[in-house]
Amino acid sequence: MPKATIKLARWKVLQWGEPKVDVWSDELYWVHRKSGAVRWTKPTTQEYVPANFVMPAEYRYVSIWRDTMLTCVLWAISIA
Repeated sequence: MPKATIKLARWKVLQWGEPKVDVWSDELYWVHRKSGAVRWTKPTTQEYVPANFVMPAEYRYVSIWRDTMLTCVLWAISIA
């Protein structure tokens, strides 16, 4: 169950896409791919897991951004 929870949370974070730079303030912001919502703080996996969820040690220091390409490839294969 923890693995599925983490995968879903990572997928939700990846929906925010790559950070963009605001031309007026030079601050980073993220735009949600589906809703178009904008946020000024970096999306994290911890936001999308239950409040009492304890991250297993083997997942604590794994960068989700490194997995972005693999996730996109797997998604593209699943809809083909």
